[in-house]
Amino acid sequence: MDSEFDLETFMGREVDDSSETRYTPCPEGDYTGIIDGVKCRGVTKQGSIITDIVWAVDDQTVRDATGMDNPTVRQTVFVDVENGAIAFGQNKNVQLGRLREAVGQNQAGKPWSLRMLEGGGPALIHVEHRANPDNPDDVFADVKRVTKAA
Repeated sequence: MDSEFDLETFMGREVDDSSETRYTPCPEGDYTGIIDGVKCRGVTKQGSIITDIVWAVDDQTVRDATGMDNPTVRQTVFVDVENGAIAFGQNKNVQLGRLREAVGQNQAGKPWSLRMLEGGGPALIHVEHRANPDNPDDVFADVKRVTKAA
């Protein structure tokens, strides 16, 4: 929007079309993705950090199916922590390790942080659907698996 946008005019502007009532999710399947955003949104009772990875999907069939110029899907990663830092060791942060490996950021001895994931990729992401538990008519498209792009 430009600086001349007038909220009062907008509030009074009439329309004669109906609004959508259902979201069209990214179809299930395998796609090339780039990490578009990373956000920590909470802490579990076990002390893991709930982290959302937003993937930009680079696929024309997805753009056509969703009607979006820049479709995105979300991956939720539970990050294990110890003493306020990312935990390392056997069975610790395996999902995070797979994600880092897929985007070429899993090198020992090289400084790294969650923020460095932004812009990471390309990677091959596998998208699956799940019903919204509060409204089964709504479907979420979730990234369930990430591997290195071919």
